[in-house]
Amino acid sequence: MEIGWRLARAAWGKGYATAAAHAALERLRAARVPAVTAVVDAGNERSAAVARRLGMVLSETYTRPGTGAERRLAHCFRLTL
Repeated sequence: MEIGWRLARAAWGKGYATAAAHAALERLRAARVPAVTAVVDAGNERSAAVARRLGMVLSETYTRPGTGAERRLAHCFRLTL
């Protein structure tokens, strides 16, 4: 299962993504989902910070599929629930 977050710029830095993700993780634990992942663009330190605050661990870095400028590094964070 993958979780993610996307907020309007005006909402950045206010803790909304972390709070919402914590609530989602509580529901996933209750549903007995064994683990979750979050794929974050390697240049997006704010989203990587959210993943780390959730207790997620960087498990791999890879190049996302695409051509030319679309090819970018991504980090995959994982959390066992």
